[in-house]
Amino acid sequence: MSATFIVSLAGVSHPGLLQDLAHYTHEHGGKWLSSKVSHLEGHIAAIIKMDVPEEEVEAVKNQFSSQKGLSVQFDDVKELDENADSNLNLVVDANDRPGLVKEITNVLDEQDITVVDMECYRLNVSGLGTSVFTANMKLNLPEGCEKDDVMSEIGDLSEDVVVKNSDE
Repeated sequence: MSATFIVSLAGVSHPGLLQDLAHYTHEHGGKWLSSKVSHLEGHIAAIIKMDVPEEEVEAVKNQFSSQKGLSVQFDDVKELDENADSNLNLVVDANDRPGLVKEITNVLDEQDITVVDMECYRLNVSGLGTSVFTANMKLNLPEGCEKDDVMSEIGDLSEDVVVKNSDE
């Protein structure tokens, strides 16, 4: 019998960290089912769904938790319905301003839309003397929520917001 759980970790990265963590998992008969890892300015943030034999779960959790400079959390798996018909992949471009991410996520929260993945970038445009904002988002829409309505609501945040369905 095995246990499936999510490991979330964040902190200072070092060479070989992921290799070490994968090795500990494999050494105890476990495997990573899926993972998302990001590095930024010498730091790491990762979410790993793993499957480990029940008798080895504590050993794997202890090994992950003992990593210096990392905050580690373990959670039960919560399965989401990621029906392809209800997914929406968006690119949002706008002039950068404080609170833009909050405004976008408010629109999504008001409609019970799940953010599956979101990457945001702010780029300085020296020729314009300003910054531009870009967000790539994968969303899971609840039943009855229309893709065009979501895109329109985000676009209505201000006249400079441009929303594109990246699947089209």
